[in-house]
Amino acid sequence: LPAQVGTPAKDAATKARATAADGTNTLTKAQAVSKPASGSTAPARAALASDDPATDADLTLLITEITALVRTSSRELREAQESRASADALEEALLGLWNSLESECSRRGYRADWNRWTRWCATEDVNITSVRALHVQRYLKHLFELGNMKSTRQRALSVIRQTYAAIVVADLMPANPAREVKNYRVDRQPRTPWLAEDELKRLLTRPADNWTARRDWLLAITVLGTSLRRSEVVRLCWESLVAEENDGATFKIKVKGGKDSFIVIPTWLWREIKGGCPADGYLFRRGQRSSMPVCGATVWNAVKRLAARAELDAARCTPHALRRS
Repeated sequence: LPAQVGTPAKDAATKARATAADGTNTLTKAQAVSKPASGSTAPARAALASDDPATDADLTLLITEITALVRTSSRELREAQESRASADALEEALLGLWNSLESECSRRGYRADWNRWTRWCATEDVNITSVRALHVQRYLKHLFELGNMKSTRQRALSVIRQTYAAIVVADLMPANPAREVKNYRVDRQPRTPWLAEDELKRLLTRPADNWTARRDWLLAITVLGTSLRRSEVVRLCWESLVAEENDGATFKIKVKGGKDSFIVIPTWLWREIKGGCPADGYLFRRGQRSSMPVCGATVWNAVKRLAARAELDAARCTPHALRRS
């Protein structure tokens, strides 16, 4: 400070230096000149930068500004720490939900759907923990506009709903924004086709004496006769046979959702299965000498090969279309 400052000013300057020694950011004369003046502290800075004596009021304003800067820095640090803690708690809640899922496939699906949702929130400039029901509804409409099927949108909604339930349990949000949201609806017309009677006759014409062609044909008529899903047909084995009668048989298998279900095989289908499938192990195998069951993709390809042989529209001939027929 200039030497002309009086005794009260020197005392105030001493206090300012003591405050700076306790960890406060000090402003030298050069810094005061280079830093733009703001508000009511501009006269104090100008006085300190000049050769004119500084008054007690100027020094008081400067000390007030230094204190405000310290408080601002402390507040920003505290907010950063709270934000980091919130992010850690969010990550812990998500990991807890993922690890509670039994299937690795389910864990991958949940992560994929959640990451897709967070990317959309980022493009819309929406904070994950500030989401409202309106945002979830807009996201479902976005998925519809992309051409996603109803089942895909419903799965995404289920993942969002369950994930936010875990976030609410972790006390990171007061309420679940997806709890009351419904899937985006446009119409009630089913999109999965079904096959007419003449198409079924052409598709399921008995094939030539070839092992692969006959297996494909047995797979197709089994889907038609039982309305089982691809993943359920491939699990049929003789060990799951519960009862066999003259007019058919009953199998006990695991269906969607991990539930046990009893499947009745009609007489006409049971006769074909007994005549064309192996006598032990799985009914439908990968090869003549293999004991391993076929997979869902094999069922899909089998129906497609039958459709090509019958010269039918391959897009309409699917295992699910056989189920609906």
